[in-house]
Amino acid sequence: MADDRGPLRVAASLPDGTAATLVRGPEEHGGSSRRRPGQEWGTGFVFPEPGCWKVELTRTRGAGHVLLDVV
Repeated sequence: MADDRGPLRVAASLPDGTAATLVRGPEEHGGSSRRRPGQEWGTGFVFPEPGCWKVELTRTRGAGHVLLDVV
């Protein structure tokens, strides 16, 4: 889905540049039992090795990231 913030792009990588494979999504979840503003999205990754993965989410207006420790 695209809106005034632009399409959502998602990527994950290790500090050495190794990339995870995005196998699902991003897909918007239209319904949620949690009441809060904003959109809810789902993704699926295959992480080829353990490590501290940086998952980056970007839109035309705004960006963020989360670090995941994959064991």
